Amino acid sequence: MPFDIKHWLIYLFILSATASFAKQSSKEKLSKHGNLTFKIVNIQNPKKGFMLILIYKKENWAPDKPEKAFKIVKVRTKSSIQEVTINDIPFGTYAIGLIHDINSNNKLDTRWFPPGMPSEDVGASNNAEGGPFGAPPWEKAKFTVDKKEVLLRTIKMAHLYK
Repeated sequence: MPFDIKHWLIYLFILSATASFAKQSSKEKLSKHGNLTFKIVNIQNPKKGFMLILIYKKENWAPDKPEKAFKIVKVRTKSSIQEVTINDIPFGTYAIGLIHDINSNNKLDTRWFPPGMPSEDVGASNNAEGGPFGAPPWEKAKFTVDKKEVLLRTIKMAHLYK
């Protein structure tokens, strides 16, 4: 059976439909990411060190352990108020932990007494606060990225060592 014009048209239709579907899937994948924007206030010693912005998923929530973060963004602070935008976060539920890393060692420094008490300023999304012996609970700190632009509540840095 010869390959006639009818078969060529069907072939071209299938080829163009496949290419169109692939392009659409690529666009859908890109649209399932959002940008986070928020302010950080109450930054003491803004000219020293960096602000470590730690984005966590639920299973790794440990704001005192940067190595467990889904994403780490390091920002040089310029004043006592800092606005931050983080691009391209996949849709999902997250929480943010902040560490003002004064000595730029990429970790949260703690005091020897009381043991484990931060000696650097900290903060968390939704201004969630921890108890006397630990980090804020996930349920208080979590937020959802489910659209292109997400504006989070202002995060106030805590000075727990004073």
